[in-house]
Amino acid sequence: MWGLIVCYFVLQYVMLNEYFENDMTAISLRLPDDLEASLKAEAQLEGKTQSEIARLAITEYLARREKERFMAEMVAEMRTAYSNPTFAAKHWK
Repeated sequence: MWGLIVCYFVLQYVMLNEYFENDMTAISLRLPDDLEASLKAEAQLEGKTQSEIARLAITEYLARREKERFMAEMVAEMRTAYSNPTFAAKHWK
């Protein structure tokens, strides 16, 4: 009975994995040999594919850049606001 349940969940995982793999756009990129070797080594250490590691790295990079842009916009807005003497006098105590 347990073997059947385990087989069911393994099959579900494989089917979902195939769905997500097939629902993605393939791209190609050129990597320096040392970066490709590092990617391959990390994938082996993590037990993941090189594509999974690359997707995670790209996702984290894009999220970080979005946060950096948001923070830069906030700083620019505050500089503009505090350059206004009326605003600065009211809020800078």
